[in-house]
Amino acid sequence: MPLRRSWQRAKGLPRATFAMALAHIGVGVFVAGVTASSAWQQEAILVLRPGESAELAGYRFTLAGIDERQGPNYLARRATFEVSAEGRAVATLSPEKRFYPVERQPTSEAGIDTGFLRDLYVVLGDPAEGAPGAHSMRIYVNPLVMWIWGGIGIMGLAGLISLTDRRHRVGAPTPARARLAPAGARG
Repeated sequence: MPLRRSWQRAKGLPRATFAMALAHIGVGVFVAGVTASSAWQQEAILVLRPGESAELAGYRFTLAGIDERQGPNYLARRATFEVSAEGRAVATLSPEKRFYPVERQPTSEAGIDTGFLRDLYVVLGDPAEGAPGAHSMRIYVNPLVMWIWGGIGIMGLAGLISLTDRRHRVGAPTPARARLAPAGARG
């Protein structure tokens, strides 16, 4: 009956002990996410025309088209990418290259698909010189990015659990009781 005995002992532990263990698990998840997204990130910088494809990390990124759009305070060139893996559709990404006329400022809006085990990013660049209809692109596959945020969430939850342990609460001081009874109570 070692499992039953372990359960009985665990029930007697303070909540702060469970919170500490959970916080350490959160740190482990966070470190795994940072390490994987740093070490195993894959990136491709390329030039594509509508209808062309590129492969990266087992994903096929097909540029379906590029069109011009008018936003509320900007002009945009928007690409549409169909992403597939092993012949199955995974995501549709729509990165934009925006220009804000008032500020005379261009910006890039990445197309992002977030998953539990990986994030897919596509960034639309400028039109390629000497290649009509082609644009430069950056494509990224980042593994375990969601784990970074998951680890932070687990650590936050552990902090909240630790606050429920009465032993660690800091309360307002209790007023000191009078050492002497009031004058009328002396007998």
